Amino acid sequence: MLNIRGLRSGRSARLASLGRHLSRSTLATKTSTATSLLFLVAILAVGTTALYSFRSKLLDVMVADQDRLLQRVADSQEQKLLSLQKALIQSASEIRDADIASSDAAQRYLDTNTGLYAGFDRSTFLFSDKGILLAERPYRPNRRGDNASWRPYIRDTIGTQRSIISEPFLTNVGDGNMVLVMTTPAFAKDGRFIAILTGSIGLTNPGLLGNVAKTVIGKTGYIFIVSADGKLIMHPDRTRLSRPAYAAAANPLFDRAIRGFEGTEPALDPDGREALISYKSVPSSNWIVAAVYPKDEAFAAVNELVWRFVAFLLVASVVMVIAVWLLTRFLMQPLVSLTRHLARYTDTEERLAPLGSDNKHASGEIRALTTTFNRLTGRLHEREDALIETMRSHKLITENSTDLITKHTPEGAITYASPVSESVLGLAHTELIGHSLLEFVHPEDYEVVRVAFGFAAQGQSQPTVIYRTRRRDQNYVWFETTLRLMKGISTEKTPEILCISRDISERKRMEGRLHELARTDHLTDIANRVLLSERFALGLTRARREGSLLAMLMIDIDRFKNINDSLGHSVGDALLKLVAARLSSCIREDDTLARWGGDEFVLLLPGLIDSDTAATVAERCINSLKEPFVVDGQGLRVTASIGVSVAQDSAADSETMLSNADTAMYRAKARGGNCMIMYTAQMSEGARSRLSMENALFHAIERHELLLHYQPLISTRTGRLAGVEALIRWKHPERGLVSPAEFIPIAEETGQIGAIGEWVLRTACTQMDSWYRRGLPRIAISVNVSSRQFRQDSLANTVKAVLDETHFDPKLLELELTESLLMDDIERSRTILAELKSLGVSVALDDFGTGYSSLSYLKGFQLDTLKIDRAFTAELMTSETNASIVRATIGLAKGLRLRTVAEGVETRAQADFLARQGCDVLQGFLFARPMEPDAFLSFALASHTYLLSRPPHEEHEKLGVTR
Repeated sequence: MLNIRGLRSGRSARLASLGRHLSRSTLATKTSTATSLLFLVAILAVGTTALYSFRSKLLDVMVADQDRLLQRVADSQEQKLLSLQKALIQSASEIRDADIASSDAAQRYLDTNTGLYAGFDRSTFLFSDKGILLAERPYRPNRRGDNASWRPYIRDTIGTQRSIISEPFLTNVGDGNMVLVMTTPAFAKDGRFIAILTGSIGLTNPGLLGNVAKTVIGKTGYIFIVSADGKLIMHPDRTRLSRPAYAAAANPLFDRAIRGFEGTEPALDPDGREALISYKSVPSSNWIVAAVYPKDEAFAAVNELVWRFVAFLLVASVVMVIAVWLLTRFLMQPLVSLTRHLARYTDTEERLAPLGSDNKHASGEIRALTTTFNRLTGRLHEREDALIETMRSHKLITENSTDLITKHTPEGAITYASPVSESVLGLAHTELIGHSLLEFVHPEDYEVVRVAFGFAAQGQSQPTVIYRTRRRDQNYVWFETTLRLMKGISTEKTPEILCISRDISERKRMEGRLHELARTDHLTDIANRVLLSERFALGLTRARREGSLLAMLMIDIDRFKNINDSLGHSVGDALLKLVAARLSSCIREDDTLARWGGDEFVLLLPGLIDSDTAATVAERCINSLKEPFVVDGQGLRVTASIGVSVAQDSAADSETMLSNADTAMYRAKARGGNCMIMYTAQMSEGARSRLSMENALFHAIERHELLLHYQPLISTRTGRLAGVEALIRWKHPERGLVSPAEFIPIAEETGQIGAIGEWVLRTACTQMDSWYRRGLPRIAISVNVSSRQFRQDSLANTVKAVLDETHFDPKLLELELTESLLMDDIERSRTILAELKSLGVSVALDDFGTGYSSLSYLKGFQLDTLKIDRAFTAELMTSETNASIVRATIGLAKGLRLRTVAEGVETRAQADFLARQGCDVLQGFLFARPMEPDAFLSFALASHTYLLSRPPHEEHEKLGVTR
């Protein structure tokens, strides 16, 4: 026991002695030791990195090779399956009704199609469109007529009428082969689905998967193929076919491959060995091709190489460490000698002196080190001189800078000020010493500057503060000051704050001007939307505080566009300036008049006691505009429409009030303008109802909510059916049948009228063509054309496209246009009418007499029919004026060789009068109201009775009114 304790104490003493020795060792010893250790670590790190990189690169190469092999196999199977499917589809395209007329005919078709049987090595089948077996090759008795519609691939083909590749399954003939079935539908020439052509393939066929099963990777690696549900289709061990490759959840990588993963990763193979396993899918069949390469085979050669490399690396490291130790100690000897020499040197001069002459005769690095040290000493002397010169230059810059430079104690007392203070503040820099900067700061900015000094004193940041400071003449100028904490060289010296201040008074004046311009309308010099929004927030705050009301007036100049179009925009702009000045004279100081845009103004009235005050101000504004305005020596009179919205509580917002005022303003415009309307909740309900109708109208065509009613036209000459007019209706899902007078204007405004008009034209032509085939006489159909449709350049192209599509005779189509529509742009109207006439259609002028009624344009336009408006027909028997107009219209039409149609005929007396005057066709409730298609066809195909009594040829109407 004593001996053991003695050994332990001796070992501890030796370790302690070694530690003391190392701590007292020289720089050369320490450098040698450290260099050797670092070199050893570097060699080991490089070796380890190289081994790891080599192994990683090798793994990448093996993975890439395995992926390429698998890609070729997957592509090969994809091409083979697609080729077989293409051959099957090509054969199916040749099947005709005669080929499936009987089982014998179907069998003959299969027997003669030797090419198909060559591709599908097991069997080919031909089924009916219901899945009944018609024929098979090779032929097997007693199977014709079997129902195979229960099979998944037959059922899917019938359901989708597309080509199907079945899931592989184990054959039931006992040969242990996996079978794949391909199906494709067959169609007759007219597109009818008539049969199903099917072929089955043995997957172990060498041309398909047989050769793949023999592929070997390395020594024992192999390839296998599974179906989308994980069952083996191809495997070197054929006894495993149709079984799952892995048990459920047994292999995460395989589960990922089933979900769509493609690539290579290390995992366990089906035999439990670690291996590189790759997966690749075959898109056409959803198969998954897998390759297995055992890792022990893949890395056998690498592992042996690694051990040899490690042994060599260890031997080389030991040799290199010893060599580096000895070499470092040898090279450090001159440096040790030089260090001792420098340690003996004592500097007695004020400046750092160069080394003496002891080392002048040294050589190599020692001499270079001595020379470098002396050169460094000389540079230090040069930099010291340059620093002194720089300090003098900085002083010169400070004294001549246009920015005021000051130094302060943390409490703000000025310890230094540059001479420019006299020009900036009117105070000499000596007068500022000892004073606090806060003494000169504007009272409103005092706290801002004080806080900035606090931040600067703490050294948290370099704040910049903008404030007003007082000059000697008691005027204030704007300063922008940057503050920085300056710490002294000595830690005992109190830090100071450096301030660089710039006079930004001119910039602040410019910012104020820009702020004002950003809130002012550039044309009228009144408030714009930005300032209006700010004033609204202030008005709303006041309303909450006082319990008062806030009103908003939307003012729109009536027919201002006419002034711009006729007199020019410069006159319009000048007029807007005068209108703004006139309106400004009608309001209080705290009211705000803003230009909203164009010829619209918004007036904000805060602090109202009741809404009557807002109405009074609106009336005052309307009255102020009654006096004419003089622009460029020309007197102009304008009126305005005003909508008034009053916030009844403090929860209102500007957008809602503007919307409400705008809604009321449009109501005022609808009344003819030059009036004021107070907003009510019912107005928004109407607007919401219109918006709802707009949204519903967008989907009316696709939801099949639009329909056509048909009203017959009766010939006065025969008393029988002479034509029909198509009239659109909208069957709204909630509101029921909607009149065209309600939704056509909405369609015009929203731009949907083009699609609706095309739908009406196509539906009418299709319906008439159907009726002609059912016995309806080939009478013409009249279709109304809206103003927006007529203005589109594509109208003639649309009509031609519909006629071509429906194969409708253009001579039986009549398009109805209105007077005002044609007169909007006469030259353009003539061009469009010429295009329509070139198609062979007829053109009718609807509502004649209610518009311009100019005789000159009747002569210039290519018209076929003149329609007398119902406004004249309604009072035909009670108004001599109307009777005269109708007689003149009919006479005018005869002179121009135009056919006349009278609308709105409701009594027999009206019909007889129009017939006697020579009107060609009558239309109205006397004969029939607009009817649904079935009702109209029944009406048209009824027995040929005279719907109108035929007047005597000799009778002439002498009186204009029947008494």
